[in-house]
Amino acid sequence: MRRRKFLVILLVVAFLVGGVGSVYAALDGNAVMSQYNCTGCHGVSTIKGTDNASTVTKIMDSIAPGGMMANISSVNKLTQAEAQAIADVLFPPTTTACTDYTYSAWSTCDTNGRQTRTQNGYLPANCTGTPSTQPVLTQSCTPSSVACTDYTYSAWSECDTNGQQTRTQNGYLPADCTGTPSTQPVLTQACNYVPPPTTGTMPVPTGAQAFSYQPVNMPVVSDDPAQAKPIGVGPLATGGDTIDLRVDIGPFAGPVDVSLVLYGPAIDSGDLYFIVPGVGLQRLSDAVRDEDRSESDAHEGSHDRERRLRDRVIWKKNVTSVNEEIFMGNVTALPSGLYPLVLNVTSHDNPDNSYRWITYMFIP
Repeated sequence: MRRRKFLVILLVVAFLVGGVGSVYAALDGNAVMSQYNCTGCHGVSTIKGTDNASTVTKIMDSIAPGGMMANISSVNKLTQAEAQAIADVLFPPTTTACTDYTYSAWSTCDTNGRQTRTQNGYLPANCTGTPSTQPVLTQSCTPSSVACTDYTYSAWSECDTNGQQTRTQNGYLPADCTGTPSTQPVLTQACNYVPPPTTGTMPVPTGAQAFSYQPVNMPVVSDDPAQAKPIGVGPLATGGDTIDLRVDIGPFAGPVDVSLVLYGPAIDSGDLYFIVPGVGLQRLSDAVRDEDRSESDAHEGSHDRERRLRDRVIWKKNVTSVNEEIFMGNVTALPSGLYPLVLNVTSHDNPDNSYRWITYMFIP
């Protein structure tokens, strides 16, 4: 029984998350250079730009249509993330200590002769640490005696389905004036709503394809599987401390089955977690245990057991699209580390045909 349970786990892991390792490979520039034989075929000078950013541009231009390597099938599938990893090897990022602050604009001089501002960043750009001095957030000023006659506003919002745009009033004119204008601010206006263009449908998978990408805040919807980024992780993608885990994929040209897999080695390096309807997160080992308990034919083949176990961990069955928020919360309660995420979409009629999208969450 233990040996059969181990074989079933290996079958499901190989089918659903076989590409998890590519998340790590995509981050290792030396491994990427070795994989594509960059130095052996062309030499470092061929792919090296004048700095980190120009190196990425040079690599991507060379494999773009019309580029010198566009017709080399072993190279032209290289991704933007892999090009960035190569550039990071050739031009390692440098760190600079922060020596000063960036600020918002000074507020209008109040009746007490004081102005305030907020500290919202550090100088120079991309520095580390904090300056040794304290930020200067207040200063003395001379109150203005000019009366306010108008308002300053935010930009107009997008035109909504009711044909209305809105904006907020955030200041007064002229600069440093006192009092409030005699008129009311104009915060709404009529507009012509134009419905967004209808997008095409993504084909149902007819083979096995895998795609990996760097974390994004919101999912990127596309009818091209290679361009889609169906998993978004919220502000965590850009260094924030909040997860907003969402999935947005489809519509598909036909019915598909969808599984969402999380691997948390900092929590449990020996197990995987699936989103299961009515249950939430479920360990793969628990699904295997439940399957073992429900087996009615001890002589059935491993393919049948694999199919039944795969059905147990399907999140969405026989659907043509998914657009759902999975979880939102603060990351402070989670252990630091890399958390790979895998969205697996299979043809409902043939589970051997699949798309697999792989990304990750990084919690510092």
